[in-house]
Amino acid sequence: MARSKKKPNYNSVKADQDFLKRVSDYYQEIVDGRRYSDKNKSEDEAAFKYVIQTAEEFNVTPIKMRKLLITAGVYSTVTSEIVANLHAEGKSVQEIQAITGLKKSSINGYLPYSKVIYNQSEKSVGADRIGLYRKRNGLISTLQKDLSDEALWDCIIAHQDFLFHTSSGLPFKYSVKVGKNGQYTKELIIDRREESKTLSWSSIVLAFKNAVAFEGVVTKPKALGDIRGISYIYPIFYHFGLIQVPEKFKVNMNGKNPKKKGL
Repeated sequence: MARSKKKPNYNSVKADQDFLKRVSDYYQEIVDGRRYSDKNKSEDEAAFKYVIQTAEEFNVTPIKMRKLLITAGVYSTVTSEIVANLHAEGKSVQEIQAITGLKKSSINGYLPYSKVIYNQSEKSVGADRIGLYRKRNGLISTLQKDLSDEALWDCIIAHQDFLFHTSSGLPFKYSVKVGKNGQYTKELIIDRREESKTLSWSSIVLAFKNAVAFEGVVTKPKALGDIRGISYIYPIFYHFGLIQVPEKFKVNMNGKNPKKKGL
């Protein structure tokens, strides 16, 4: 007797297409409609920074993400075009190596996926990532309309392990502490690699009330109040669309500061 499928309604082709659309849409949002006009050596480095940010959002390696974006047709640099053109001409990987001087692994990284993107176990993971991405965006939309503590808490829970950046560009993630009873407590653990700090729900709620009442651009974190952990709350609220911030902070909090490295 044949073993029953764990996910009988799972469509691997549709899942691949859906995942490609999600990652390409997210990547294009980061690039913000801009195209790289300077055809020089730094182009690949500039483009790859956006790839890294997209990879962090969908929890895949940057190399795999670049290959996905090339497959989707949204990533293009001088190097990727050269490799693609040589491959289209029927050149082998060895021949492309001799022409470009690139390593074999680099060339493979610039070629699109030919048949399947992930193996079966990875497909379900990809679908789960898409679900989390949709869930987070949906909860943010609800919060912006509702502006309640409950909606804020739902967003906080859903964004555990999401990569945020402070106004100065420092990366951080958080998790919500779980009590002995297995339930979430009202305490966030901020992970900054070298050290972990805690952030209380009461501080977040206080800053939230100030943010809702605030009019105009919140010029700096402490403009929301002298609240413990406000440097972390500030970028969280920015991501949730609760506050407006100066342009100089947007670059840092969107993870585009080249001087700061991600987790």
